[in-house]
Amino acid sequence: MIKVGKPCHSACETEKIKEVFDSGCLTGKCEIVREYERDFADACDAKHAIATSSGTTALHTALLALDIKEGDEVIVPDYTFVASAFAIMHCGAIPILADVKRDTFGIDIEDMQRKITKRTKAAMVVNQYGLPVDIDELMEIARKNDLRVIGDTATGLGSEYKGKKAGSFFDCECFSTFPTKIISTGEGGMLTTNNMGISEDARAIIDFGRTKKGGVTRLGYNYRLSAIQAAIGICQLKELSKFIKKRRTIAQYYNKRIEEIDWLTPQYEPRDRKSAWQRFVCIVPLKRKASLRDDIIAYMKEQGVECTRGNDALHQMDYFESYYFPRVDCVNSAYVYRHAIALPMHYGMSKNDVNSIIKKMVEFRKKK
Repeated sequence: MIKVGKPCHSACETEKIKEVFDSGCLTGKCEIVREYERDFADACDAKHAIATSSGTTALHTALLALDIKEGDEVIVPDYTFVASAFAIMHCGAIPILADVKRDTFGIDIEDMQRKITKRTKAAMVVNQYGLPVDIDELMEIARKNDLRVIGDTATGLGSEYKGKKAGSFFDCECFSTFPTKIISTGEGGMLTTNNMGISEDARAIIDFGRTKKGGVTRLGYNYRLSAIQAAIGICQLKELSKFIKKRRTIAQYYNKRIEEIDWLTPQYEPRDRKSAWQRFVCIVPLKRKASLRDDIIAYMKEQGVECTRGNDALHQMDYFESYYFPRVDCVNSAYVYRHAIALPMHYGMSKNDVNSIIKKMVEFRKKK
């Protein structure tokens, strides 16, 4: 089976984990976690990095550190993983759903601007499958409206915008190191920022509200990352440039081969950006049969290739429909949700794998 995503590990992780056990220090307070944070900050050209137990807890921490509270509105793209909205709701705030672009799948900045109200305090910007949004345009609107900006960069480690690395674009950015992401620590996340105050608040939030001096100054949680996961992360970061280079090579080859398929449209990568290609997602733009995308996924599974749907359109999910989004109009998000398919993309893939995948998709189309 060619998996849609697959982590890559080496002997480095085994040796580093042994060092952790030998040290006797296994918690999030160990020096190896600080080492991992420093390495991560360096990889993002950020001043500060705070390791968390997941990408979701990183998002929640970021929102709290920015003083997002009950009744505040936070704009978030409708097309995203549920964690983006849930993190906002855990603060008692209200996620306001904005539409996305059909070609890049990133937030539609014009629609975001239309949805700003007096209660809007922040925007959460999702890096879709490793591709940044138009950051200059977005930040211009954010500054005009005095909005804080959180980057949900779960999939974006190693991505670039105008030559600048993801991790220091916004007030803070949040990464995931789940096994399907660019690097993997099993479970884990990271919050990066260039703001010392945000960094100090975030570090207190993830450790029961405790400060460096030991006092408890605010409500906090146990969102710490363990020393074992940090050990894995240190080794993974050493391979980051290699991982990104391979993903871009595979994406380039996918794009070349997909030119042969007139019914498959890959995610558009503008020239001023470099995707990390966490996923290789395409649109199946056929309207004759709504289930064609799902038919392809089922067929490819039979052929030994794992493909999946992309993200969700939040307003169409059962929980959100019954909550307070019955009148949301995000037509592009709904379209991408219905037609997006994620093809296998990971470090262990070869050009032969891509050839096999494309061949099977062509075979499917001939049968249909």
